Amino acid sequence: MRWLTGLFLLMMFSYQNSFAALSSWVQGNVFVQGEAFELVVEAEEDGDLRIPEMDGLKILSRSTQSQTSIINGSISKVHRWIFTILPNQAGVLRIPPFQLGNEQTEEIQLEIADRKSHQMALPIDIAARVEPRQVYPQQQLVLEIRLERGVLVENESLTPPDLPNIPVKLLNQQNEQQVRNGRQLNVTTLRYAIFPQESGDLVIPALTYQGEAILASKGQSLFQGLNRHLGAKTQRVVLQTPSQQVRVIPVPRDAQGWWLPAQEMVLQEQWDPNPPVFRVGNSVSRQVRLRATGLLGEQLPELSMSTSTALKIYSDSAEVTTSNDNHWVTGERSQSFALVPTKPGKMKLPAIEINWWNLQTNQPQVARLPERTIEILPAALAPTQLQPLDTTVTTSTAEHLTTEEMNSDSRLWQSISAALLAL
Repeated sequence: MRWLTGLFLLMMFSYQNSFAALSSWVQGNVFVQGEAFELVVEAEEDGDLRIPEMDGLKILSRSTQSQTSIINGSISKVHRWIFTILPNQAGVLRIPPFQLGNEQTEEIQLEIADRKSHQMALPIDIAARVEPRQVYPQQQLVLEIRLERGVLVENESLTPPDLPNIPVKLLNQQNEQQVRNGRQLNVTTLRYAIFPQESGDLVIPALTYQGEAILASKGQSLFQGLNRHLGAKTQRVVLQTPSQQVRVIPVPRDAQGWWLPAQEMVLQEQWDPNPPVFRVGNSVSRQVRLRATGLLGEQLPELSMSTSTALKIYSDSAEVTTSNDNHWVTGERSQSFALVPTKPGKMKLPAIEINWWNLQTNQPQVARLPERTIEILPAALAPTQLQPLDTTVTTSTAEHLTTEEMNSDSRLWQSISAALLAL
């Protein structure tokens, strides 16, 4: 009997722990006495959800939704309980935790406005920040815009940064949903790379956000999308970010050559054939590639090689590209050279050096391809032209040779027969 009891308790414990953590949130961010809102409880599995008592709040109805997704062979399940709740009094009200198995939601506190004195305030917020606040000319800085909406919004737009003669590049745009203080938010984050060109104070003007917020009325659900709000009222929303100020300090005095403030710089070369073989009259290809993190491709200098009397150099048009990893831009310049030796002997290919400013150490640095000594071989000799052997035999000559061969064979057999008769 004790064994059965222990097995039963073990089964109960396993069942309770099979539930994933619960989460819950309310739809919207403005709550008014006498106006219903929705509360959503979400788990990975269905089960016996325990509903707490809620003072000042009345559950008008509830429904459930289940969804199963298969992505790359992985199965995920979501089960939701959706409650329509009516506040019947004003003030700060609390929604106690819901429980499923041994998991429970967090408590949610709501401020319920009095219906008579309520004025609509939409839960939409926009913020901006820059990093770093102090940069050199042409150094990358990042402007981040964060937009949070606690209601559904249509026809949204955001003006991009307007900075004449200053390069601006959108790094990425990320959209996600978050739950904060029991409220579900749609959050959009945009990141721009900006490259100031001159020292001094740079002011990034305010960005303007516009949209049409959908105002849910009694009996309507924001959780299920816009299809149920074709007749709902909307409210025009216009918000602006605060302007941002950045200090652009002068180029350091000990900086040399082309001014290139970067996080990292790499200078590479590739030969074809590899290793290269230099011979008079034969072409050898050399590709030189410069890659810099924190700079646009257009900011990188031209790459060149010097011509000598023993070596002619021809260059193709450079390939210039810019990519990003959502945090930094990476500029790249690739230049191909054709090297054609004109005189045998040894010679030196000068080093290729690019001066740049290392932002991580705040020190000057040099990206370098070292000097190379090459040996140019003489031009290859052309193959010797041999006179072909004439093997043509005329018909009359061939017939003459055949007749002589037959006569010679006849005399040989006659001699052999005479010798045998003498024996």
